[in-house]
This record gives sequence, structure tokens and C-alpha cells, in this order.
Amino acid sequence: GASPDDASPDDAAPGDAAPGDAAPDDAVPADDAAPADDAAPAGDVAPPADTAPPADDAAPPADATPAAPAFTAPEIFTPPFQVPADLPRFVGRAAQFEILKNEILRGAIPGEPSAVPMEHLAPSPDTRHLSLVGMGGIGKTSLAIHAAYRLREQFPDGVLWGNLRESEPLAILASWERAFGCDFSGLPDLNARAASFRSLMHDKRVLVILDDVTDASDARPLLQSGAHTRTIFTTRSADIAAALDAQIVEMPVLDA
Repeated sequence: GASPDDASPDDAAPGDAAPGDAAPDDAVPADDAAPADDAAPAGDVAPPADTAPPADDAAPPADATPAAPAFTAPEIFTPPFQVPADLPRFVGRAAQFEILKNEILRGAIPGEPSAVPMEHLAPSPDTRHLSLVGMGGIGKTSLAIHAAYRLREQFPDGVLWGNLRESEPLAILASWERAFGCDFSGLPDLNARAASFRSLMHDKRVLVILDDVTDASDARPLLQSGAHTRTIFTTRSADIAAALDAQIVEMPVLDA
């Protein structure tokens, strides 16, 4: 009997790999095998690569009309207040302010300050146009600005401003039209546009201030005639104030 050590490798049984023999070419190395944790569960089927996105993410058809919002906020009109910034300190014209206030609010006699608080007064139809008359640089514009800020609550439909030394009447009127969302530019001339704007203001409580009037013909188309509108204008000329049928509030020189 031959010993096991004498057996030839050629005599090995088929299918029994000899120690040290290389693995077949089609064997999968252990390191390349997918780990068990990555395997899909038996009952789940992975979606194909070209699966369509969820319906919510789908683009709307090209002719789709966007849905209207559930609520649309109403357009709110904000009354215009076109007055320049008020002065941080206003001194020396308390008497003139009281006269102006009383004339605007109830047509009181100049020089008789009212004992009735402003919030209890209403604009009177007796006096519509008031003029601050005095020499240049005496404080007419400052008083008009101060009065506008103090009296604005009495004119809930707005306070309009125009400087006739810096702007033409038509440009001022156009700015007032825009303030009320109107456009009368299709009308033929200044007088026609002024008449249309005057009609618009007829039932409104509006204060109009015209600064630095040097020609009555420039101011006249801008004057308002409604029962509850008031116009203040400043001028150096009492003749201009008289030509415009305005109540004059004198602006004397302040004592040193």
C-alpha cells in the first residue's frame, strides 16, 4: 500500500480544489459582495430609474390660468398732505396764528381769539380765502406751514400746497390732480382743468396753501369755492390780497 503522502495531485477527486490552487476566474471576491444590510427587503421592489415625479411637483399645463387669490385688499385712499416740514420751534407769531385759526375754522372777527378748543370747531363757510401779508422774510411761509400742521385734523380730505414763485399754476394743479388720483390733462386749458378740479373739491374738507403769490392772475384759477374748503396764501402785497377778495392777516415786524 502507498502512503497518502505518495498520492499524486492528478489523482485528486474532481471538484476538490487542491490546497494553494487559485479560485476560478468567475468567482466573486468576498470584498466585492454586497453587504446584507443593503439588500432590498423581500417584499419591496425598487422603483425604476425613470419613475415620474409626484403629481404635486408636476408642471402645470402651459395654458393653465393661475387661481385668483381668495381675498383682495381694497384700495385705500390716503388724504394728501403736501406741506413742507414744520419748524422744530415756532415763536413770535402766536397772535397771528390765533387770528388765522379763528378765521379758518369759524370766520371769527380778527383780533378776537376763540375760547373754544379747536377740536370742537368746524370750518365755517363765511371766510374761504385768507392772506398773510407782510414784507419778505418776515415769516409768512413759516406761519402758513405751522398752521397747516396744527389744523390738518380739521381737513380730513387733505392739505394741498403750491409755491407760485417756483412753479407755474398748471404744474401745481397737475400735482393736486395726481394727489387725488385724477388726470384732467385732456381738457383744453388751465381754466377748464381748474374748473374740473374745483368741482371735485366742492364737497370736500380741504385746506389749500399758496405760497409767495406775486400775481393775482396766477392764484385765481387755484382758489377753491367749496363750503368746507379754505385757502391760505402768502404775499407781500395787500393789493393782491384785495384783488382775490381775501381776508387779510397782517404780519407786522417782530420786536427785537
